Parts: sequence; C-alpha cells; structure tokens
Amino acid sequence: MLSQPNMQIFHSVRSPLWRLKQAHPACLHTPIDPRLSLAPQTPASRPFSRWATGLSSIKEPLRLRPHKCAYRGPPASTFTKNLPASRRPFSSGQRFHYYRNQYNRFAGTGVTTLLFRFLRNAKPEHYLVVGVIASGLYLYNTDEVEMTGRRRFNCISHRRELMMGAEIYQEILDENRGRLLPDDHPLTEAIDGVLQRLIPQARIEGAEWKVHVINDDNTANAFVLPGGQVFVYTGIMPMCRDMHGVAAVLGHEIAHVIAHHYGERMSHRFLSLAAIYLISFLFDISGEFPSLFMDILYKLPNSRIQEAEADSMGLTMMSKACYNPEAAADFWARMQEREKQAPPQFMSTHPATYNRLEAIRGWMLKAMAIYQDSGCEALGFIRPSQAGLFKPGYQSHDAEDGAVIRNIEACQAISQTVQTSLGPYGRNKIVINHLQKMILTSDAATILRELDVVHPAAKLLVMASQQQDAEMGDGTNLVIVLAGELLKKAEELIRLGLKTSDIVQGYEKASNFALKVLEELEVDRLQEMRSQTELSKALRTVVASKQSGTEDILANLVAEAVLAVLPKNPLNFNVDNVRVVKIMGGSLEQSRVIKGMVFGREPDGIVKQARKAKVGVFSCPIDVSQTETKGTVLLKNAQEMVDYTKGEEERLETAIKELYDSGLRVVVAGSTVGELAMHYLNRFNILVVKILSKFELRRLCRVVGATPLARLGAPMPDEMGAVDVVETTEIGGDRVTVFRQEDANAVTRTATIVLRGATQNHLEDVERAIDDGVNVVKAITKDPRLVPGAGATEIQLVERISNFADKTPGLPQHAIRKYAEAFEVIPRTLAESAGLDATEVLSRLYTAHHRTTTANGQSESSGEEEEGSSSDEEEPYWTTGVDLEVGSSAGTLDAVEEGILDLMASKSWAIRLASEAARTVLGVDQIIVARQAGGPKPPGPNPNWDED
Repeated sequence: MLSQPNMQIFHSVRSPLWRLKQAHPACLHTPIDPRLSLAPQTPASRPFSRWATGLSSIKEPLRLRPHKCAYRGPPASTFTKNLPASRRPFSSGQRFHYYRNQYNRFAGTGVTTLLFRFLRNAKPEHYLVVGVIASGLYLYNTDEVEMTGRRRFNCISHRRELMMGAEIYQEILDENRGRLLPDDHPLTEAIDGVLQRLIPQARIEGAEWKVHVINDDNTANAFVLPGGQVFVYTGIMPMCRDMHGVAAVLGHEIAHVIAHHYGERMSHRFLSLAAIYLISFLFDISGEFPSLFMDILYKLPNSRIQEAEADSMGLTMMSKACYNPEAAADFWARMQEREKQAPPQFMSTHPATYNRLEAIRGWMLKAMAIYQDSGCEALGFIRPSQAGLFKPGYQSHDAEDGAVIRNIEACQAISQTVQTSLGPYGRNKIVINHLQKMILTSDAATILRELDVVHPAAKLLVMASQQQDAEMGDGTNLVIVLAGELLKKAEELIRLGLKTSDIVQGYEKASNFALKVLEELEVDRLQEMRSQTELSKALRTVVASKQSGTEDILANLVAEAVLAVLPKNPLNFNVDNVRVVKIMGGSLEQSRVIKGMVFGREPDGIVKQARKAKVGVFSCPIDVSQTETKGTVLLKNAQEMVDYTKGEEERLETAIKELYDSGLRVVVAGSTVGELAMHYLNRFNILVVKILSKFELRRLCRVVGATPLARLGAPMPDEMGAVDVVETTEIGGDRVTVFRQEDANAVTRTATIVLRGATQNHLEDVERAIDDGVNVVKAITKDPRLVPGAGATEIQLVERISNFADKTPGLPQHAIRKYAEAFEVIPRTLAESAGLDATEVLSRLYTAHHRTTTANGQSESSGEEEEGSSSDEEEPYWTTGVDLEVGSSAGTLDAVEEGILDLMASKSWAIRLASEAARTVLGVDQIIVARQAGGPKPPGPNPNWDED
C-alpha cells in the first residue's frame, strides 16, 4: 500500500495535468510519461515487473516533461465525456485503489528512494568518492593464497568459515545417519592413516580432523569441510584403487580448505549479487539474464580456477607425504573412462577431465622432484630410520607405499598369461625363449619354464607351479590361475581396508576347510591298476586338457605303455621307464607302443641285431688315441712311416679285441667312432650304436645296468650291462634301434611310445601331454581316488566354503567368502574358452549345486531313511559340471556319467600350493633389492663385443 505522502504527490501532480488536458484538447495524443496512463498495462508494457516480484518494489517520484501547447480546447466536461470508461477520471478513493495495484514498482523502501535521489542529484565528484571507497574495501579484503601466491578477493574471515563448517557438519551427519561406517572399520582406519600423513604438509589453524566414510557405492565423491571434517563415499574407492589414489583425492579436498575456497566463493557471491542488482536497475531488464551473464563470465571461471589450484596443491601435498604422484594421473584417467557425457567446460564449475589430466601430467615432473627430494624412491620410500642402512643402489619397496598391491598386480599378470590356456579348449602360446627357439604349447609348466620371470612375487607362483609339476605332473595351470584369483580377491579386501593379517588368517582357515571338503567329494577310485580300461578312464581328462579330441588315443597309448613296464608293486613304478620318440610323417593314429628303448637311428656298423648280449657304454671317442697338444714327429725313412701307422692300427686292434674277449657284443658310443675303429668292430661282429645325447646315454645305462666309461678298454664285469634284444626296425620309412628287456625285471623294463605327426611342434606338444599322463599314473599309485571334473568340484567348494564363512565370526569371514569366490574362476574360464555364456552357465551350475546343499541341510535334520533317499536324489546334482560341447543347450552335464574325472591328489596339491603361495605374497610387506653386481652387460646380441 502506498503511504500518505505519496498520495499527496499523486494528487498534486495529476490535478494540473487534468487541467492542462482540459485547456488543451490537442494534447490528448501528445506522448506523456507512460506511468501516468490510466489504461491497464500488459506484462509486455511492464518489463521490470518480473524482476520487481523478486526484489523490493522501487518507489520513484513522477517526472513530467514540460510541454507547450497554444491550442485551447473545449471545457473539461466535454473532454471527459468523450473518453472511454477506462480513461475517465474518478474520485480520489477509486484512484487511490487503482494506483496502488498499478504502480507497485514504486512501492519501494526508503533506502531505495534515497538511492534514486542520490543518482539523480549526484555529481561527478560523488561517483569518484564512491569508487574510491569501493576500491579500498576490495583491496582491503584481498589476500594471497597459500602455496600458489594467487591474489583474490575474500571478505569472509577464517573464524566465520569454521562457524559455517560446523553448521553444515551437523546437517550432513543428520542426513547420513545410519550410513556412516564406524570409526573402527578397516576402511575408515585406512583413510585416516592417509589423512594423518597429509596433515603435516599443510596445517590449518582451528581444524579438528575427523574421517567419516559414507556407505554409498553409487556415489563417487569426497569433500572436506572448513573445520577439518572429511567425508568419503565408498563409491569412489574403486576409482582410487589404493591408498595412493585416496591420497590424491584427499589432497585435492584438503587444498580447498587450506586455500579458503569456501570463503572466497561466498565473497564472489556477494559481488555477483551486487552486479546483478546494478545491471537490472540500469538496463531495466529481468534478473535472470544478468544472473546467467555473471555465472558464465565471472562465477564459473573462478570456480574452475579454484579446482585447478586445488589439483596443484593436492599433488604437491601427496608428493611431500611420499605418496606416488602418478596415482593422481591414474585416478583422473579412470575418471575420464568412467564419465560418459559431461557439459561443456564453460558451463561447468570444474575443468574438463581431459584438461585436468593434461594439467596434472604437466606438473608431474615437479611433483616427482618433490617426491624424490622427500626421500621417496620410484616404487617405495626409505624411512628415516633406514637412512644410511643401505648402500647406494638399493631399493626398498614398503607396504605402506603399496608394495603388497604391486606384488599382487605382478602375480595377476603371470596368472592372466596362462589363464586362457586352461581346459581342453585352452589357447596355445608361442614362446620364443632366450635361445630363439619357438615353442608352441598350451602347457602352463612349459610356458612358465621358458619365460624369464624377474619379479620376486611372481617367481613365488612359478615355484609353486614347478612344485606341483614335480609332485603330480599335472595341475600347474590350476595352481597359477587359482593363486592369481585368490590374490585378486585379496586386493579387493585390501582396498576396502581389511588388513593383510586378517586376510591371511581367513585364507588359512578356508584352505584347511577346503581340503576337508575335498575328501568328501570322492565319486570313484581306480580299483585295478593293471586294467587298461580303468587306467584310461583316469588318464582321459588329464590328456584332454592338453590335446582335446585325441584324448582317447593318447590315453590308451599311455595306459598300454605303463602296463608294459608296471612292476609287481605299483608303488615302484618309475616314470623314466616310459619314453617317447617322435618320428615325422603319418598321423597320430599311427602312433604305437614298442616294448623297449627306441633310438631314432640305426646301428652304424654292419651288425644290426643282437640277443642276450653284454653292453658296454663309452663316453670317450672310439678311435686312435691322440695327444691333447700338437707335436712334431721326425720320420727319417719310409719304413719308419709304415711302422708309425702300423703301430696305431695294432694298438686300436688290440683294444677292440679286448672288448670282444671280455664278452661285449654291443658297444654304445657317446662320442665319435673312427673309421678304423669301425673296421675292427665289424671284424669282431660287435654292434655299434652312437648316442650323442648324454641324457639318453644315462637312461640307457640305467636300463641295461651299465656304467659309462671314459676310457677305451676292456670293462670290468660290474661295469658291463646286459640286454635281451637289440634289433633294428623300420617305422614310417625311418630305421630305428630298439633295446628291449624281456624278463620281468621292473628296473630295466622300458616301453617307448612312438609318435607320428606332421609337424615337429605338434609332436613336441603331444609329448608333453603324454608326460603329464605318465606322471599322473605315478600319482595314482599313491592315491587312486577321483573327483568330478568339468568345474563341478570347484562349484561345490564354493557352496561349502561360503556356508562355512557364514558361520565364522569376525573379520576373517570376509576373507573366507572371497576365498570361496576364487574357485569360480575355473568353471568360468572353461566356459569362456569354449565360447559359452559364462554367466548363464554359472547360474545353472549354482542352481544345481544349491539343490544339493539344500538336500544336505534337510538330510542332516532327518532320519536315516530320509538320508538314504536324499543322497540318491542329490547325486546327479553336485556332480554337475560345464558341458564344453555344443550338443547341450543347457551348457551343463553330469561329469561322472560322461567320465570326466580328476585325480583328487592333484587337486589337493594344487589347492594347497596355490593357497600357500597367495598367503606368502600377502605376508610380504617389504622387498629390498640389492644393486646388481658386475660390469656393463653386452650391448645387443653380439656376445663377443669386447674381443679384439
């Protein structure tokens, strides 16, 4: 409502106006101040009305333009009578009510009226005074940002910031009540540890530091209030990955508090409001446009400057605290991959993620210099207590700087290398070793043996796989893959804040429980070792994992060869009694087993066979003896020359005759055989076989019971061996020599599997599969129990160990549950390698095995009769495995019915070794690497670079 003095203004102004119009009718169409129009104004005619509704109404005195008019018109009654009803003058009471609603924009405060009066009556010197005062206030409230030196306007004191932070802190606590993790939670303690290392780098007066973790996996955010209250959402932890990433995030947020960006933003808000008010008044426009104008040109750019400044300060802080600054770049790289769509940078309060990443990379050299100046090494930092302890060149990789995570990553790298080779449809690898020899195989033991693994943690896994190969001969890939998955699950727990000691404790309990459960999963055992059918059934799965499609042929070959040399007591079986010879040509179906030891060459002399003969093995050359040094012989006449050569022939003939007189009829040479010596050996009907491989020579000595001699002469009786048959046979166009013992002596009996194939690489890969099968037979002689294959055993272990975790109190239950989940990698990898939908197959497997678990739970609470009936029904369920063939639409099969069985001892050793390797890696908190000894290594492939 207008005030009474304003009423008098309207009356005093309008009375002369009406008199003017009555006296000058020609002035009816003369433009006057539109605010004096009696016609209702449309919104378009009142452009300031929208802004006036949001601010206080502006009261303005009316100004009439002086106007001259020489025409005197009719009286006032005539003028008003012709006006429309909406333009006719009315009484003061009616006019007051109408004017009150029509001229609300002038119903402002007294202060606004004074402002208008000041602007109307102001002189130039007044504007100068106001400008000087405003500039003085601006400069008075300008300060410098710590650590960067940037000058900015900030009129909010630090004490006021703390008060605002306390108010907001209580509101946030109330909003997130029930979602805050307790202070003793491992994740809260881990983040607090990072905070304690960052605080000394830039202290804040009056801050009371406290960490709060909000359990919200869908929000990737963190912030720090001016009072030092830290809030971190669990959704940002996967982006941080480790404590270095957490340090990058906390350093950025703490930098906002150090630089007093909260007060700066409030100060900018005051300036923005003043500018918006002034622009709206001067240009008489709506307040929304000035607000948008100020946001784009002033508020948002300042916000982006503050974010970039916090990035720089946070990078410096984490470098001083010995956190790897490269983690900040990695964090923003992951953020860039995560964000799908972002607004343009000029419309955002934060710089574009790509620009932030590039800026951090530009600061990286300076940050790394700070990192090194702080006593930090490239992969870890040497603590002050270790200063002077190590010589220059040593490296200390500490757990607090992520040594455990780095060890896990190295082990995962070696695990992922061989994981795709798991199963019958595993992929082959081409390995070029240090000798430039190409090896094509899917056998994990061969791949790891040929790789030059340097990382000490990865070497632990390689050693575990080698131990599995030595004990069982199979399951090396299972050890590596399972250990890598266990470490991967442990990494997830570490990132959530669980201590490695709790993880190791949980893994140890889960490992012992898994071995007990494995004992209960027996479905069959080898009843008769001397049955080729029974033996082939146990070997089929082992060979199929290396040579899918030919497992039946190879399993029968291995079984036949083993039965040919199996002693009366199977425990005395020696794997070296089964040998493999590869002959190019033909197909794998043409492979066969030959009783005896086969060498891929025929005898050198004219004698091709012998029976019941004594054997002498010589590792020295069989030829005329020569001195090691060069000499000169002076021959004076021809007779001396004849006598010289005749003497050599007589001495060599005498040596060969001694061999014949001692009873030797077979000579095995490990070196060269001269032509003259071959002449005398043929004269005495002695069979000569040349074997250049010292390993094959040792095996032959063991078969025939001979001792290799380094001198040419008659051997002693105990140095000679014996063989029943030495004969020459032809296989695929190649002549081979066979040494065979026909008696029942288990020590000397040998069987050789002659393999045929198109390529040498393929034959070598088949040979590795046969070696695995023979080693498994050795393991079967100790423990003939079998468990379901095709991933059925692993899924059942997942179910049983998960139930065990639910009953385990304390933090180790999390590690036990992750231990159970690690076994899922076996059926998943089998399904993926076969081109199946792994998620769907696992779902079907869990459904089948869950029915078994439910049946077990019901049978425990039932009587003996119900137990018997439930066990009959549940048997097909928990033996369900992955069907790798295309014929089944469900992707599952009964492993027992299909004959897919694994050796229990092999799985038991694999679980034991993988668990032990994982616990060992997790138990390492520091790696100290000594400086390499020796001089510079040869540059390039030339080994003789330093020779003259």
